Amino acid sequence: MVNLNSSKDLENEVDNFRQQVINDVIQYRIDHHTYWSKTADRKDYPSVITGCEYGNERASGRSLVGRCYTPRVPELHPLVQNPIVAIAPIGTPIPSSLSGLFYGTCGEDDAATKVLHQLENKNVPLPTVKDLVFAQPYRPRTLEPRDCCDVCQQLFG
Repeated sequence: MVNLNSSKDLENEVDNFRQQVINDVIQYRIDHHTYWSKTADRKDYPSVITGCEYGNERASGRSLVGRCYTPRVPELHPLVQNPIVAIAPIGTPIPSSLSGLFYGTCGEDDAATKVLHQLENKNVPLPTVKDLVFAQPYRPRTLEPRDCCDVCQQLFG
């Protein structure tokens, strides 16, 4: 089971990140003269946002669905990417997903990668991915809590 015992600071960071995602979507719609509709909501918002922390390092992450977002980490950290590839090659569709998500595109992957890169930059010994703590994943538009996918459960659990 993924460790969801996040701190209040991480929850605040995820809330701020959610507001930033919403602002990006609104700005995109203003810039591109799009209208509010369920179809636009599905395309504009990421499916899931979450946060990750280890020690004093925290980062928010988003799933790869949604066209308006802050820049994503260019590549997954090897401590995240290698086990995912061993479980299910990146580019393999998630069977339970109707939205076209693929393994390696989860918010947990993004947040964990950001935290691990922060730790690397400080020349601190890296933890195992099982030691990372996550915030409850949820949909940014509806605040509906989400479960982690099977690969994230195996990887971070």
